[in-house]
Amino acid sequence: MIKGQNVRYLNVTPPAAIVGPSTSFVTAEIDTVDTRLGHADKVFIVCVQGATDAAFTALKVQDGDVSGTVADVVGLRVGTDANIDGTTSVLPSATSDNGITVFEIDCKKRKRFLDVVATLGTGTVGGFMCIIAILAYHDE
Repeated sequence: MIKGQNVRYLNVTPPAAIVGPSTSFVTAEIDTVDTRLGHADKVFIVCVQGATDAAFTALKVQDGDVSGTVADVVGLRVGTDANIDGTTSVLPSATSDNGITVFEIDCKKRKRFLDVVATLGTGTVGGFMCIIAILAYHDE
């Protein structure tokens, strides 16, 4: 069982000003190791999309053993990899306002550092998004 005190919440992309079209959202790298709690068992990355007039061209998770050196994780690339139903997932469109995409990641099979890539395609104004990571640590 995972207790509330064994969970960390990280603001990966805080709510902020609109991001223009053909632009990536700024994200903070997620370190799955905590000095007090150890290595996270699971990470839930919650991507909350606001109003947008541009379809996403990328929404994916990357991992790496070294901070700042990450690569795409197969299975965590929206629009490329299969979803829970076994069909190819679909990137948020220009009309997908206020949608939520959640990545559930088993950290026992992942490298230490995670990052999110969220990029808008062409549009007139752009869009909003905030991303939160919830790291769950095992209760010994």
